[in-house]
Amino acid sequence: MRTRLMKIFQLAAWFGLAIVIFSAPFGRSESYIEFVSIFYLVIAGLVLASSIMSTRRGGIDYLISFFYLFFLAYPGLVQVSFGIFPWGASLSYSDLALAYGIIALSQAAYLSGTGFYLMQRRQKLRVRSSLGNDFDLDSCVFYARWAVGFAIFALLLAVMVGPGQLFRARFEGGGEGGGLKTQFLFIGRSLSLLAMVIFLSLARYAPSMMIKRFTIWSAILYTPIFLMLNFPPALPRFLLFGNAIALSCIYIDFLKPKVKFLMTFAAVSILFVVFPAAKVIARPDASFQDIVNIFRIRDIVPKLLTGEFDGFMQIASTVQYLATEPIRWGMNLLGAFLFFVPRALWPSKPVHSGVIVSEELGYLYNNVANPLPSEALLAFSLPGVLILFVLLGFWISHVETNGSAILSSERGFHNFFLYAILMGFIIIIFRGALNAVAPQALTGILAYWVMMLAKRWKVTWKTRT
Repeated sequence: MRTRLMKIFQLAAWFGLAIVIFSAPFGRSESYIEFVSIFYLVIAGLVLASSIMSTRRGGIDYLISFFYLFFLAYPGLVQVSFGIFPWGASLSYSDLALAYGIIALSQAAYLSGTGFYLMQRRQKLRVRSSLGNDFDLDSCVFYARWAVGFAIFALLLAVMVGPGQLFRARFEGGGEGGGLKTQFLFIGRSLSLLAMVIFLSLARYAPSMMIKRFTIWSAILYTPIFLMLNFPPALPRFLLFGNAIALSCIYIDFLKPKVKFLMTFAAVSILFVVFPAAKVIARPDASFQDIVNIFRIRDIVPKLLTGEFDGFMQIASTVQYLATEPIRWGMNLLGAFLFFVPRALWPSKPVHSGVIVSEELGYLYNNVANPLPSEALLAFSLPGVLILFVLLGFWISHVETNGSAILSSERGFHNFFLYAILMGFIIIIFRGALNAVAPQALTGILAYWVMMLAKRWKVTWKTRT
C-alpha cells in the first residue's frame, strides 16, 4: 500500500512539475502567480511525502525535499500572497513566474538524476567501488589516524583564530565576516565535524575492540575542542542543525519512513520555533512577551516575510538580474570550489552571488543567501540548472545507496563518512550563497576526498625503527 501510494505521489509530482516548467514563460498575470504558488506548494509536499515513504531514499534526499517545501514553496506562497518580499525587493509577475519555473526545473532535474541512478542499480549495472569493504583492521587504523590528523589541524586553526573569534556570539557582529581568521574558523569547524564523525563511527561499528576503545577515548578527549570550535552561541543556526544531523545519522537510520516522518515534525519545530526562540533569547533586550509570541502560530507568517526566508526572493531576483546582465560563465562556482585560495593571491576572486545580485538591484542588504538553483542559473543559464541538478541527483543517490547502510557486506566506512558529512551540510549548500558557505560546507568534503585518495594510493603513516 505504501509503495503504491508513493508511486502515485511521484507521478502526480512529475506531472505538476512539468506543468509549472512549461507554463512559467507565459505566466505574466496576478492570477497565474496566485495559482502557481499554491500549486507548487502541493507539488513540493508530494515530493517530500514520497521521499518519506521511500526505503531507498535516505536522509540527504529527504533534507533536499524538505528544503524545497519549507525554504522555497511555503515562504514563496506567503510572500506572493502578501506582496511583500525580503530586503525590499520589487519583483514583476514575469520574474516570479520564471522563478517558479527555475525551481521546478531544478527539482525535476534532480529527481531525474536520482531516478536514473536507482533504475540502473536495479538493473545491476552499478560499478562497485574499488575500495570495497573496509571493515578490516588496517582500514580502521588508517581512518583513525586521519581523524586524529584532522582533529589536530582543526585545533591548530582554533589557536590561530583565538578566543575572541571562537566565542563571539554571531549576533555581536564580526562573526560572519569574510576575514582570514573567519575563514580559518569555518575550515576548522568543518574538519572538526569530519574528525568527530570518524571517531564516533569507528567507536560504534569497528570490528576491533582496540579500535573501539581508542576512538571512544579520542571522541571523549576531543569533545571539549569540538565544542570550542563549534561554540553554540557563535554558531550559525543551520550549521548547528547540520552538526546535530551529521552526528545523529551514526545512530539513526534515515532510510526508515517512520524516522523521516518524525524528523519532519522535529525539523519544522526547529525551523519555526527553536531557531526564532534562540534568536530572541540571545537579545539583551528580549522581554518575556517576546518569547511567548514565538509560540503563537499567527506569528509564524511574519517571519516568512523577513530575510530569514529570502531563498525564493533571491531566485526571482536572479531572474531579474539576468534580464539585463550577462551570465557568469561558471565564475561563481569556480570561486566556491577554490575557496581555499586567498584573495591576496587571487585579487579578482569572485564575491558570492548574493552580493552581486543584491548590489546590482539596489537592495537594502547585500550579504544574502542565494539558493543552488539560482547559482546554477547565474553560472550557465537554463542548461546549467538542468545539467547540474541531474548530476547532483545521480551523485547523491550513489552516496546514499552506498553510505546509508554502513553494515552492508559490500559497503564500508568510506561511503558512510561522506554520507554523514553531506547530511550535515546539504541544507547549507542548497541555501547558499555557495561562495559564502564554501569554507564550512566544502572543506569536510574536500578533506574526505584527500583521505580517500591517500587510501587508494596506499599512502600510510609509518614509524621509523
